Amino acid sequence: RQRQARRRGRRIPLPADPQVIETERRIRAATDEAVPSWRAALGSLGEQLMSAGELPEFTAVRMLPDSLELLLASPAAEAPPWPAAVVAGRLGSTWRLGLAAQAEPGPAAPADLLPGLVTLGEIDGGHLLIDLEHLQVTTVTGEPAQAAALLRSAAAELATGELAGWYDLILVGFPELGVLGGRGTCCDSLAEAIGLLAARTDRVSGRLGDDTAADLRWRRLAEPQDEDWALTVLVSSEPPTAEQLDELTALAGWPGGVAALVAGWPGAASQPPASIELASEAGQLVARVWPLQLAARVAPLSEADYAALVGLFDTAAEPGDVGPDEPPYDHWSWPAELAQPGGQPDDELAWAGQVPAGSPPQGGADGEIGARVTEVLPQPAGPASDGETAAAVPVLRIGVLGSLTVNGQPATLLPAQSQLLLALALHGAEGLSNQQLCYLLGADPDHPKPTDSLRQLIVRTRRQLGLAADGREWLVHLGGGQYALHPDARFDWDEFDTLASGGLAHRDARALRQALGLIRGQPFTGCYYWWLDPALTETVRAQIVDAADLLAELEAGAGKPAAAARAARIGLAGDTGAEQLWRALMRAEHAAGNLVGVREAWRRCLDAISEIAPDGEPHQDTAALYYKLVSASSQEAAWAGA
Repeated sequence: RQRQARRRGRRIPLPADPQVIETERRIRAATDEAVPSWRAALGSLGEQLMSAGELPEFTAVRMLPDSLELLLASPAAEAPPWPAAVVAGRLGSTWRLGLAAQAEPGPAAPADLLPGLVTLGEIDGGHLLIDLEHLQVTTVTGEPAQAAALLRSAAAELATGELAGWYDLILVGFPELGVLGGRGTCCDSLAEAIGLLAARTDRVSGRLGDDTAADLRWRRLAEPQDEDWALTVLVSSEPPTAEQLDELTALAGWPGGVAALVAGWPGAASQPPASIELASEAGQLVARVWPLQLAARVAPLSEADYAALVGLFDTAAEPGDVGPDEPPYDHWSWPAELAQPGGQPDDELAWAGQVPAGSPPQGGADGEIGARVTEVLPQPAGPASDGETAAAVPVLRIGVLGSLTVNGQPATLLPAQSQLLLALALHGAEGLSNQQLCYLLGADPDHPKPTDSLRQLIVRTRRQLGLAADGREWLVHLGGGQYALHPDARFDWDEFDTLASGGLAHRDARALRQALGLIRGQPFTGCYYWWLDPALTETVRAQIVDAADLLAELEAGAGKPAAAARAARIGLAGDTGAEQLWRALMRAEHAAGNLVGVREAWRRCLDAISEIAPDGEPHQDTAALYYKLVSASSQEAAWAGA
C-alpha cells in the first residue's frame, strides 16, 4: 500500500529504530524458504481429497524441508490419494507427503484444508503445527511469563499468516495488533469475544441444519467463497472463568467452525478439551499437548522482539512517503557488530557505520535497452548477457539487478563465495575486516563463520576468479585483516545508480535507457542473506521504478509509444507490483491503438497485486485510468462505426 502511493524520488517509510531493524533481520534469518511449497502442497492435497471423496480428520502437521507429515485422528479407511508412505503411530496413521510430487495449486484453489494450524515448536528437524480446530478449545498453562509469550507469539502468527487457508481471527488482550486490520478483530474482554462467537455459530447452525462439523469442513473446501464456512479462531490472554470455558467448549463442539486458544491455570475447576502444558526441561522450554501426547521445543517471541515486531506493523501502516535522505535511508543500517567487531572500535574502518561510495564505474552500461531484460509481458528476447566483455580482458562483474550473478552466470561459484563477493561489493573500497566477514557470512547473527573456514573460502574464491589485468588478485588484502574487491571489479548496482541518478536529475532519456539496460529481473533474486538491509533493497527497487517511469513518460512525450511500453516492461521486471509502471504501460498501449494490450496490462496488474496481498486492491489512480482508457476507446469505436 505504501509503494502504491509513493511519489517519484521519494521512499516508503521503514523502521529506523535499531532494535526494530535487528528484530527484522533475525526474522529474515529464521524464515523458512519451504513455506510456499508447504502452502502449495496443502492446497493440492485439498483438491485431491475432494476428488477422492474423502476428508479425514487431521490433528497436527510436521513440516520438513522436503515433505509434510500429516497426523490423522484415526486410521483412514482408504489409502492416501497420492503415492505416499504411511507410517503407523500411536494415534493412528501418518501420511507423508513429498513436496516435489505435488503440483502447484491454481489461483482458484485456496489451501483451506487446515486453516487452524499454528506453530507449536520444533521437533525432530521440523516444525510441529497443531490444528486448533481439531482441538476445539485449548488452554495454555505453565509459568505465567512463558504462557504469555506463547500466546502472544501465536496471536502474531495468526494475525499475519495464511499458511493453510482463510480464517477469521478474534483477539483478546492484544490491542497492539489492531493496526494490522484485515482478518483480526480486537475485543476488550473475553465476554465480548464469546458474544461474537455465539452470533457466528447461530448463523452457521441455521444454514447447516442437521449437518455435522465434518460437513462444514467439506463445504469449506467446496465453497471457499462462502464466508459462513470459514473457521473462526479466538486467541485470548485473559483466562476464561469456569462458565466461559463451558460456553466456549459448547460453541466449538457444535456446529463447529470455532477454535480457541486461551490462557489457563493449573487446578481449574473445568477441564478444557485440550491443553498445552509448558515446562523447562534440560534448559529448554518444552510444550506438551494433551490429549495428542505430542511435545515440541518452544522458542516464543521475547517481550522485546514482540514489541519490535509491533513496531514493524506500526511503520507499515504509516501513510505518505519520506525523502531519500531521511532515516533509515540516509545510511545503510548494517548490523552494529560491523562498526565495532568484537565490541571494540576498529581504527581501520573509516566509514563509521556508513556505507562508503563504491568504486567508480568502469564504463557505462553495455548493450541496448532490454537486451538482458526478463520481460513481464511477452517480448522478443535480446541476445546479450550480463557481464559480456572482451575475452582478452580479465573481468569481475557482480550483478544483483536480477538473480545474483558473477560474470553473467548465476551459479559460477558456490553460494558462500557469491555471498562473500556481494558483501565486499556493497562495502566499496573500504572493504570489510576478517572478523566482520566471519559475522556476515554466518548462518545467522548468533553463528559467525569460523576464521579457518573464511580463509579457505577466500583462497578458493581467488583461485577460481584468477587475476585482474594488473596481475593482482580480485580479492585484495588491504592489510590488517581488511579485504576489499579490486578497483577494476564492476558492480551493476553502482553503475545503475550512477546512470539512473543522472538521468532522473537531468531528464536524460539516453542515460535512463543505459541504466535500464542493466535490469535482468527482480533485484537480489536468490539472495537470502539475513544481513541485507531493507533500506538498501527498497532503494534499489525505488530507483528502478522511478527510472522506468520517467523514461516511459519521456518516450511517450516524444511520440514513441512502443519505446514507452518497453521502458515500463523493463521496470516491471524489477518490481511487478509497481502500479506507476502498469499505468504507464496502459497509456502506451492505448496510444499505440492496442486496446487488447490495455486490458492485458490491467489483468496482469491485478494478478501482481493479488500475489502481494490476497485482499489487495489497485490504487484508485490505476483503476480510474483503466476505465477511462477503455471507455474512450469504446466511444471512439462507436463514433467510427457511426
